[in-house]
Order: sequence, then structure tokens, then C-alpha cells
Amino acid sequence: MFARSTRLWFLTGLVHLALGLALGLATAAPTPGLTGFPHAILLVTAVAFMAGAILHGLTPAFAQRDADLPWLAIVPILLVVLGDGLWLARQISGAPLLSALAAPHALAWLAISAHAIVLRFVGTPWASPVDLFDASQPHRKGDYGAAVALGAGALGLAVGAILLLVAPRGLPSSGLFVALSAGILPMAYGGLAFVLPREVGARLDGVTLIIAGLVLLDLAVLFLTIGLIRPGAFDLRAPAAALLLAFWLAGHALIRTRLPAKLTPRLYTARGLLRLLIGVALLAGLAHFFAVFGGAPSTLLAMAFYASLVLAFGLTAAGLVIGARLLLPGEARVGRWAVVATMLAILGLWILTPYFVIGRSAFPGAVLLSAAGLVALRGLWPLAQPALGLDDHRTRQARRRHARD
Repeated sequence: MFARSTRLWFLTGLVHLALGLALGLATAAPTPGLTGFPHAILLVTAVAFMAGAILHGLTPAFAQRDADLPWLAIVPILLVVLGDGLWLARQISGAPLLSALAAPHALAWLAISAHAIVLRFVGTPWASPVDLFDASQPHRKGDYGAAVALGAGALGLAVGAILLLVAPRGLPSSGLFVALSAGILPMAYGGLAFVLPREVGARLDGVTLIIAGLVLLDLAVLFLTIGLIRPGAFDLRAPAAALLLAFWLAGHALIRTRLPAKLTPRLYTARGLLRLLIGVALLAGLAHFFAVFGGAPSTLLAMAFYASLVLAFGLTAAGLVIGARLLLPGEARVGRWAVVATMLAILGLWILTPYFVIGRSAFPGAVLLSAAGLVALRGLWPLAQPALGLDDHRTRQARRRHARD
């Protein structure tokens, strides 16, 4: 059922994940090789492409038509390659310019959002369409929540792209924040709301919580963004508290889905990840709250951004692992790599916190976060390669352990 374009976007996300981790290490090194935060743009782009793969893969089910336009899907990929090349050329020339990277990447985010809209109206209609929202459909409530979340996420990603292009006060922070919190996170939640009940074989009971969480999330992001653009405009503690509640509501809705006693390999891999991500969601929400505890943004806001990035990546990875048979040609490696990666990321965030509070070295935390990303990359890579999906030796070993459990 997967489309070639979905695989292309997924691979683009993995490549930019590796590039972003490398630049992050270079920036945090004891003798910094880079200045600024180009790695943040690359990492958001990486997760945007991976979440976009979920959006692209599920759009035909909602549109009820075979829709795959590889030539159109190439556009955002070409844009990010152009941005990477321009930024590298300016870096080599000794005149680095962040906008050379930010502008093409922002246009790529816009293209990802627009792509879903185009697919809604092109392609061959299904000969036997299935109304996902019909009363007879067992997953109609979950699909309704998924459609709302995916649509809201596509819109949020587009708004974040526009803010990154405009760069209020000359900073890309507001665009990155909106794209991540109001764009990628809702898309990841929407993807999970669609694929998790189908893999479990049960209804998603927390649809109301998901929609309530999305409303709170969008309102919180709106007011926090205004506070970033116009510091001192109003007290930011209330919207930060709303953001914390939104993270908790959406996460609680997903864990209410009961997993079967006999787990499928996909659920076996993702189960521990989903449980740990509830803690990451609370960590990200608390980080946002304490970052504005004085009523205005503080240096801890960067820590909150990285925590949200870990949450968005984890939710997106979980959606890709669980929904592999619908989205991509391969299968993720079976095992506890997702749990290991998440625990490394949490430890990395913990060690990174003193850098934003008292100015200690960020390198140890960056090393742990990079290690977490590499573990996740290794586990996710077989999704794009059917020959590697379920046949490599370690995967077979993990499947035997899973059978014994």
C-alpha cells in the first residue's frame, strides 16, 4: 500500500537526522566548529519529513483515491538539498548566513503541507471506496481524531514555515517552535491515532482527549509565539501551563488503548517507547513552564525545544514502526532499541540542562543525544529496505526473545 514518495521523504528525514546530529556535536564541542544553531533547523526538517511520510502515506485512505506524485514529492527534497548546499558554500567561504539554510527549508515545509492538499484532489478514485467515518466502521472515532490532528498539523507546519521565512526580530526561534509544537507533534499524534488501533485490533477510546489536547496546544502555541515575538507583551505562565496540560491529555489518550497480551513484533518494539514518551511529554511541558516561570522567556526555553524535539521524534518513530505495513516497504528492527534510544535521550536532556542554567559544557549531553539518535536511526533504517526488514540475524534473535516473552 505504501507509495514511493513516502519512502523518499522517510529517507530524507533519516539523512537530515544524521546531519543535524553531526552539526549539533560540532556546535557543542569544547572547541566549537560552528556557531548559531543550524543543527536545530536540520533536526526539525528531519522530523518534519518523517511526520510528512505518515501524512503522505495516510492521505489516500482519507481521500479514497490512489494518489502518488513522485515528481511533486521531489520538490521539498530539492529545496532542502539546495538549502544545505547554499549554507555549506557560505560556511566554506567564511561568510556563514543562517538564512541561506532557513529559507529553503521553510519552503520545503510549506511544500510538505501543500502536498497533502494536492493529493486530496488528484489520482484515481478507489473502485470500492470505504467511508472511514461511517457509523459501521469500528475505527471511525479514532479516524476522526486522526483526520483532525493531521489537518491541524499540516496547517501548523505551514504557519511555522512562514514564521521561519519572516524571522521576527531576526531570529528563527518562533518558526521552529510553531513548526515543531503546532505542526509536527499533531501530525505524529494523528498518525498514531490511525495506526495504533488497527495494529491492536481495538477502538481508540481517547478521541475527545486528543481533540481537547489539540485545541489547548494550538491556543498555548499561539500565545507563547506572541510572547516570543513581543517579549513582555503578557505573562506567559498560563499558556505554558496549558501546553503542559495539552501534552498530558494527548499522551494519556494514546496509552488508554489496551495492548493485547500477545504482542505483535511492531507492538513489542513500540510498547516501551510509548510508555517512556509519556514521561518525555511531561518533561517537555514542565520545561516550557519553568522556562517562562518569571513571566518572560528564559534560557531554559532552548531546553524545552530539545525536549519537544525528542517527543516529536519519538512519537513519529512509534507511528512509523506500528504503521509500517501501511506506510513503508520494510519493517523496523524488532527489539528494545527504541527504549534504549529514548532513555539515552532523556539522560542527555538531563545532563544538558546545566548548560542553559549555569553555562556548563553542553558536549556530554550532546553526545548522549547523538547516541540516542544513532540508535534510533539504526532501528528505523530497515523500514525503507524490505530485504533488511525482518531477515537480519539480530532481528531474528530479538524475535525469538519476543516469542519466549
